[in-house]
Amino acid sequence: MSFLTDSINGVDITADQELLWSAFANLDPSEELRLLRDRITQLERQQTVNSPISSDGFDLLAQNGDEFGDADTLGDRNEIEEEMKMELELKEVKEELKGMKQLVGELKEVKEELKGMKQLVGELKEVKEELKGMKQLVEELKVKQELKDMKQYKDELKDMKPLVGELKEGKQELKDMKQYKEELQDMKQLVGELKQYKEELNDMKQLVRELKEVKEEVKDMKQLEEKLKEQKQLQEEMMKEQLKNTKESVGRKLEQIKEWNSNKNTAAEMKRLNMEENLKQQQNQTEKIGKNFITERASKAFQFKTIFNLKAMIEIV
Repeated sequence: MSFLTDSINGVDITADQELLWSAFANLDPSEELRLLRDRITQLERQQTVNSPISSDGFDLLAQNGDEFGDADTLGDRNEIEEEMKMELELKEVKEELKGMKQLVGELKEVKEELKGMKQLVGELKEVKEELKGMKQLVEELKVKQELKDMKQYKDELKDMKPLVGELKEGKQELKDMKQYKEELQDMKQLVGELKQYKEELNDMKQLVRELKEVKEEVKDMKQLEEKLKEQKQLQEEMMKEQLKNTKESVGRKLEQIKEWNSNKNTAAEMKRLNMEENLKQQQNQTEKIGKNFITERASKAFQFKTIFNLKAMIEIV
C-alpha cells in the first residue's frame, strides 16, 4: 500500500521501499536525508491524526490480539490495523533513516575519498606528465650522454691515432730490425767467409811470392841454362878444335912414326898408345860434361814443371 506525499524537486515520496529507493537513487545525499525527514514527520503527523495510541500501545495491542476480537465494527478494526502498519512502517523508516544516515556518512567519506581520488588522479596525471617529461629528459640525457661518450670516444680515437702510428712505426722498426738481424747474420757469415778467403788469399799471396821466387829462380835457371848452352857450345867448339888439333898432331905424329917406323917401332908404338889413351880421356871427359849438362837440364825441367803445376792450381782456386 502506497502513501502519496508532497512533490519535492519533482520527486514523489512513497511508502513503498522499492519506489523510495528508486527515487533516492538520483538525489544528492543531503536531499535524500531531507526527504526522509519529511517522510517521518508526515507519518508521525498522520499517526497523531488517526489515533492517540502511542507506539507502546501498538506493541501492547500486538501482544493481546484477542482484545480486538470484541470490536464493534469492522471499520474500527481496519483502522487499528492501519495504524499498526503505519507504526511498523515508521519504525522501518526510522531504521532505514538510521542506515541512510550511516550511508550518507559513508557516502560523504566516499565523496571525500573520491574527491581525494580525483585530486590524486589529477596529481597522478601531473606526475604522469612530469614522468613523461622526465622520460623525455632521460632520453635527452641519454642522447647527451651518448653524444658525450661519442665525443669522448672520438677524443680517445684521436689520441689513439698517434699511438696507432707509433705502433705501426714500431712494427715497421721491428720488421726492419728483424731484417737487419738477418742481414747481420748474413754479414757475419760473409765476414767469416771473408776471413777464410783472406786467409786463403794470404796463403795465395805467400804462394804467389814463392811463385815469384820460383819464377826468379826459373829466370836465373834460364839464364844459367843459356850460360850453360854457351859454355857447352864453347866447350864443343874447344873440343872440336882440340880434336882437330889432336887429329892434325896425330896425323903428323903418324907420319913421323911411319918415317921412324924402321928404327923406332917400339917407341912409336908407345907414343901411339899414349896418344890413344889421351884421346880416350878427352872423350870420357866430353861425355861426362854432356851427362852433367843433361842431368842439370832434367832437374831444371822438373822444377819448371812443378812451378807450372802450382800456377795452374792457383788459377783453379
